[in-house]
Amino acid sequence: LVGSIGYIAGATRPDVAKAHSKLAEFLVNPSQHHINAAYQTIAYPQNTRDLSLHYNASISTNASYILDQCETDFYGATDASYADHKATQKSSQGYIFFLFGGPIN
Repeated sequence: LVGSIGYIAGATRPDVAKAHSKLAEFLVNPSQHHINAAYQTIAYPQNTRDLSLHYNASISTNASYILDQCETDFYGATDASYADHKATQKSSQGYIFFLFGGPIN
């Protein structure tokens, strides 16, 4: 079941990759809670098949127009926090990359 979720995440729906990663942590000894979460993750792509991300690329070949633009078509942002988990004192980090105004990673 978790392998099927991994295939879905890798082939067509990267938005379920985090759920797949968390479910894979409990493959040795899954509880009923994990099995229910896996079934819910499998149902998610079916229930959201009509939703999608839309990107808007305004491409111009006019050199002066391109040089005057302040916004870039690709950009990223990162953040980190040192030892923010109270129990383990582990750090966390995150990042996001945008292409043509839509998140890609």
